[in-house]
Amino acid sequence: AKFGRLSPKYVWVKDASLAKQYLPEGQSGDSVTLITDFKDDPKGPIYHLKTESLASTEAIFSFVEIHGAPLVWKYSDALSAQVTQGKLQKFCWAFVDKKTPHWEQYEKALFEIASEERGQMKFVLVSEEGEGLMQFFKIDKQTLPEMLLIDLHPEVGQRQFKYADWDSKTKTWDTTKAKDASAGSIREFIAKYKAEKLQRYLRSEPIPASQPGPVLHVVGSMFEDLIRGDKDVLMNFYGDFSWCEHCKVFAPEWDKIGEFFKDVKGLIVGKMDFQANDIEDAKKRGIAPTGFPDVYLFRANQPNNPIRFDSSKYNDERGLKATAQFVKEHASVPLVKQPSKPAGEETKKGKDTKKDEEKKEKK
Repeated sequence: AKFGRLSPKYVWVKDASLAKQYLPEGQSGDSVTLITDFKDDPKGPIYHLKTESLASTEAIFSFVEIHGAPLVWKYSDALSAQVTQGKLQKFCWAFVDKKTPHWEQYEKALFEIASEERGQMKFVLVSEEGEGLMQFFKIDKQTLPEMLLIDLHPEVGQRQFKYADWDSKTKTWDTTKAKDASAGSIREFIAKYKAEKLQRYLRSEPIPASQPGPVLHVVGSMFEDLIRGDKDVLMNFYGDFSWCEHCKVFAPEWDKIGEFFKDVKGLIVGKMDFQANDIEDAKKRGIAPTGFPDVYLFRANQPNNPIRFDSSKYNDERGLKATAQFVKEHASVPLVKQPSKPAGEETKKGKDTKKDEEKKEKK
């Protein structure tokens, strides 16, 4: 109870006649028994901790966490905290339209697999009403059903794996096979996950159709190619303006910084919504913003361990002057500006072009 769990309720029972109602026949003495409403579980709804584990607080906690939850959660916003809390941080999320036959299909398949994987992974069924959750995982209602495996890795943070096929040409995931998912195919999917044979799913905003202005709008699917190139990349990781006022205020200053460096051929100035786009193994690679906005310099051909801008080294300033000094100190590619053509030459070229067009018209 000291772990802070609101559910289940913990009761100390000394009445032998009451204990007799719940203990297995022939069992006496101390016991830890969990009474639930999970009547669909063939091993439930009453569970008993093994006698040899009674003296272990850790064992009791694990027992309650595993058996004090349904085999398959039916997600709702109200249950969000209960679903995600606890030490077990491996999840199978299935997003399914409840009005379609796929709901019963997934309900049956997940129940079978959850019975086999109990204590190893949590299984959650999410209907089309879980819009906030689907928005977070970049899942469109029109593409349901979809399925994700998600874990919290101690070294790299959250990892995601999608039940889909990756198209390297279009840089998109084809989720067609999720419509035919069965207990067998889900079991195979989980086996590949355990064997580390699955490609990571990284959320990404759509690639911008155009890039106006001196600052490159970067999204997840173009991030790796960008920072593995032969140019330095000065990146502003920001949060959504709807809640990050600092990001909103800093945006015009970042545009000035982009304008200042726009003619430097060995440097790209970019920006990326860090919470809307995933970076593989970001934490392990030294990309771990503690607040937003946060600025990093990725040196050419060095995708790991970028240099983080520390405003305390620049009189607590983070504007153009301080950033320019930061880049000057740490850039790996010489800050050489691309030569611009003389204004007179451009004017002459324009006049010559006009004369040529007039000649063509006369002919």
